[in-house]
Amino acid sequence: MARQRYSLLICVLVLNGFFLVTSTAYAQALDSPPDPSTADLLLVEISLNGQLLENYQDVLFVDDQWMWLPIKSIVNAGEGGFSAEDGVYLIDFGAERASVSVDMSRKRLEVANDTQAWPDEHIVREQGRLFFSSKLVNKLFDIDASFDTDTQRLALMSDRPLPADLKAMRDRRWSQLGSGDTEQQGVYPKKAIGYSAWGTPRGSVELSLSSLGALDDLQASYSAAMEVEAGFISNDIFISGNNRGGLRTLRWKGGRQSSSGGVFGIQSLHRLEFGDVPAFSLPLSGNVSSGRGIGFSTAPLQKSDLFDVTRLSGNAVPGWDAELYRGRQLIDFQRVSESGEYLFEDIPLTFGRNELRVVLYGPQGDVQEQTFERSIAGGQVIAGELHLRGSLVESRKRTLPISGERQQGNQVASLRADYGLTSRLTLSAFVGLEEQERSRIYTDEASLTATDEAPSVEAVRRNLGIAIRPIIGSIMSELVAMRQGDGGQAFQVNSSFNLAAAAVSLRYKAFDDAFVSSDREELGRLIANDASLRLNYGLGQWGATSINYERSTFEDGEHRELITPAFRHNLWQVNLSHELRMERTRNSERSDYRLLASLRKNALRGRLQVLANGDRAANLDMTTATASLEWQMSPQQRVNGRVRHGLRQHQSAASLGYSHDFGPVRLGMNLGVADGNGWSAGMSLNFGLGLEPDKGLSMIDPGKSSSGAVSINVSREEGAAGQGDTGTPMQYQENVGALINGRRHEGRTDSSGNMVLRGLPSHRPVKVELDLSSMQDPFMVADNPRVEIEPRPGQTQVLNFRLRDSASISGVLPDNQWQGGQPSVVATRHETGDVQRSPVYSDGYFSFERLSPGQWSIQLSQDAVPEGYSARPLTLSVTSGEMSDGHELELIPADQGFMGEMQ
Repeated sequence: MARQRYSLLICVLVLNGFFLVTSTAYAQALDSPPDPSTADLLLVEISLNGQLLENYQDVLFVDDQWMWLPIKSIVNAGEGGFSAEDGVYLIDFGAERASVSVDMSRKRLEVANDTQAWPDEHIVREQGRLFFSSKLVNKLFDIDASFDTDTQRLALMSDRPLPADLKAMRDRRWSQLGSGDTEQQGVYPKKAIGYSAWGTPRGSVELSLSSLGALDDLQASYSAAMEVEAGFISNDIFISGNNRGGLRTLRWKGGRQSSSGGVFGIQSLHRLEFGDVPAFSLPLSGNVSSGRGIGFSTAPLQKSDLFDVTRLSGNAVPGWDAELYRGRQLIDFQRVSESGEYLFEDIPLTFGRNELRVVLYGPQGDVQEQTFERSIAGGQVIAGELHLRGSLVESRKRTLPISGERQQGNQVASLRADYGLTSRLTLSAFVGLEEQERSRIYTDEASLTATDEAPSVEAVRRNLGIAIRPIIGSIMSELVAMRQGDGGQAFQVNSSFNLAAAAVSLRYKAFDDAFVSSDREELGRLIANDASLRLNYGLGQWGATSINYERSTFEDGEHRELITPAFRHNLWQVNLSHELRMERTRNSERSDYRLLASLRKNALRGRLQVLANGDRAANLDMTTATASLEWQMSPQQRVNGRVRHGLRQHQSAASLGYSHDFGPVRLGMNLGVADGNGWSAGMSLNFGLGLEPDKGLSMIDPGKSSSGAVSINVSREEGAAGQGDTGTPMQYQENVGALINGRRHEGRTDSSGNMVLRGLPSHRPVKVELDLSSMQDPFMVADNPRVEIEPRPGQTQVLNFRLRDSASISGVLPDNQWQGGQPSVVATRHETGDVQRSPVYSDGYFSFERLSPGQWSIQLSQDAVPEGYSARPLTLSVTSGEMSDGHELELIPADQGFMGEMQ
């Protein structure tokens, strides 16, 4: 008897151990997630097996590996069962999947009525909603999650059909009135739209009236920026002035540029511009101010002038704020000068692609954004190609001078040639000619005393140089040597590479005594040599940090050390940038700190700048603090405030503003006070104007007046099944949307089938297609449903989409003649190269429900063809509105082939 009890006890222990192991193994199979509280709450678009969920959904996002998904919305979209009662959630995804029960209060998880170990932090409840980690969703329901950061889309794909998929399969099998879920791989043919004698000009205007302490002392100012395609070139015009000084600024730039080349019919030419243009920079020569002249380039537009630094400039309304971002990191901001131009110089580039954004903020809540792309790797030239870049500029002189304006400057010519010797070696030669305005030491000859003697210099300084840019492993370098006409010499070595997760940049420059360049002028002295090291390190969700160390040796033998650490991060949706600049010479030390902060959260926008300085980092005293905050009370109304305080001068200023949008017109008012200056008041009016196709002059959003635009018309032929003659009247399609680079645009067609999409990037390829989910009739298709264009300033390009009834083609692949899991059938359109894929269901059935009229080839996908066989394509001439079935695909033994079959 005791032996039986002992045996029974052993069995009980073994069974308990078995259940313990199986339950804990479930949790062990899941990786430990990061803390969900660190995740960002993103509003994203979710598709489940190719079908979009009705509304945008909240997702807790850390990175593309770790995210928590709204399980209720996903289950409902898959037509599963979801219920919740007293903190217990029941989930049922059909008979082929185990039911799941979640008890949040007891932290109890049951799968198919078996208790599993609680997957800690894989299940969270946020704002009353249940979220599962993507890894747990995969474990429970065999659903994979893929997040696209560019389009903010989350794609969910299941290994086996969901209830919603099974229902769709039945609908397709017995009726060809399904929703058409075939996967489409669209080809975007490029459409080149030529320049015109007169395009569709558009621009923004700001008028303001202000008073400083006295109503009888009013100052009126104005500014306008206009872009127009005229005379078969793009024209960029900016003017500003006031009632006291009249016209103060007048800039004009004309020309053409294209990311694909072909400017003025020259295939290799990417940019040719004239008027008020920036000067092309050569190594070791220093920055040259922009001016009237001409510039050109046969290199890609994203290629930077110099190795690892760049500069950005553009037009903006005087007094606006300009913020510079790299990705989502705030780098710098500045107040736009009275000349109506922002200029960010010596922007460091990290290894690889750099996407830089300049966001412009007006005092009444106006926002404009400009995007620039620069790449260090873009400096490498394809083997056998030759890139030429250069400019001829009279710096600080305007093409259209203003009466009474004093213009001083000099002529500067620059030319650089880059040749790709191999894919990993580029050779360069460059030449520069510059009118000599200064001596080797003095920047102003008038500052010489009677006992000083100016060194003898040439009337024109000649710079000749060569460079070699090799790639060794993952290290990209550049070696530069330059010689001047009077014998001065200099050389420079640059290197950039990634080391683990850090981006590293090295630079060394050396000048001999006779070399003349503003690049070596610092602190009123001349640099003999300069070495620098820059490290950039990404910290993931914590932001990024960088440190720059620079050591300069002057001609008199003294040294200067400069250390600049920076930390940029996001905190509660606030972009923060901390930068400390510590400078040390033999006789002095100085430290400067700058804090930049920018907030964009729902209806709030704010900016903060704090400056501090001192002899050492430990002895910093805050000097100036500036803060502004804007609250959007409604879509039309905004309230904003600005405060500035100088601690050392004990001077403060504050202002309060209000703006109201009347359609595309913004009226703003502000009232301010300042120590020593009394009160001030102002009023501004900001609006956009533009000519649009078929509409004439109209008022537009001023924030989108300087971007690319496209006008789309959507229509269909009236008549039976859309098969009318060419002369058949057209029926315009209302409320149809479009996808721009795969993302939905806010625009919709009106009753005339027209819509104008603004805010598009200019001089960059843009993919345009109709949003099929927005169409009332899902079976209508365009002959050419998608296209790639390159928007230009001052020109609204026109696209016409003519819809016809699609064709429905179905068939079978008999006898389960395929290999692998669920195969697919591929349909390829001859005219455009468009590709559609249809899954092959268990009975061999396949269906294409939205084929455009034309020639199509249909065959089994190559990965599903068994070894030793080949797929025979089925070629069909498809007509509008056609519905045909019974098509049969065949597999032919490879050794027999099609010729053997015919014999």
